[in-house]
Amino acid sequence: MKATTTTPLPMGAQVKQADLDQYQALGKATQPMAPDEDLLVLPIHEVSKTIETLALYRDKVIELHGLSVWMEQHISNLHAYINHQFMDG
Repeated sequence: MKATTTTPLPMGAQVKQADLDQYQALGKATQPMAPDEDLLVLPIHEVSKTIETLALYRDKVIELHGLSVWMEQHISNLHAYINHQFMDG
């Protein structure tokens, strides 16, 4: 297995109430443009941070899955070795 560096997970959201009010006002202003849609106005840096966080979680899940497969293979190998050494002989 390769050694990987650990990236800390992002801390909780740091959104100010004034920003939330502004996003809500922008959402209301854009509603007439698409009356049949539920619009949500978000700043691009918040969307970017969310995407980065999801990518980090995805990478960690893939890494854990790889470790799980590696561990299962070693358990199988150990089981086969024990059977060969103590059961067959």
